[in-house]
Amino acid sequence: MPYMKNDTISQSVISGGIEISDAQYQSLLAAKLDGKPVTVREGAPFIYSGEKRTVYRLVDKAVESQEILTEDETPSGWQDEIPTPDPEPITQVSRAQGTAQLKISGYWPTVIALVDAIPDPTTKIIAEQALYAANTWQKNSPTMQLLAGEGGLNLTQQQFDDLFINANQIQL
Repeated sequence: MPYMKNDTISQSVISGGIEISDAQYQSLLAAKLDGKPVTVREGAPFIYSGEKRTVYRLVDKAVESQEILTEDETPSGWQDEIPTPDPEPITQVSRAQGTAQLKISGYWPTVIALVDAIPDPTTKIIAEQALYAANTWQKNSPTMQLLAGEGGLNLTQQQFDDLFINANQIQL
């Protein structure tokens, strides 16, 4: 009587193996000769189709892939669909991009009025320079925070992020 253990088949007893029929032995032998992997699954012989599929995972914003046999379960931490890394946050845009986006969004007149209404002369000069002379607008700068935050445009964090994302997409 033939036996099987893991991917090994034999006409002799295999310690710890399962007993298989002559027909199963012949089928498994033919599969192995065709290059198809065989194994024991849930206590019974199993023949893989030999076909593979690709699984993916995201590691440090890089997509890794590996091929596994179609019948195998997707390994933990892997998935069948190609993952999309989160985009890098936009932390700066050119003044031209920022100005264009503020005008597109309808915020430009309000921003001008906010800067004109700044009571502290030093803060007002800095805000004017940022608005009219700076080459880039830094998202975390005190001026941008002042204009976007409470007492300014009163934007949510998502609205502020979206302004910079949309401004960054403007091609000049």
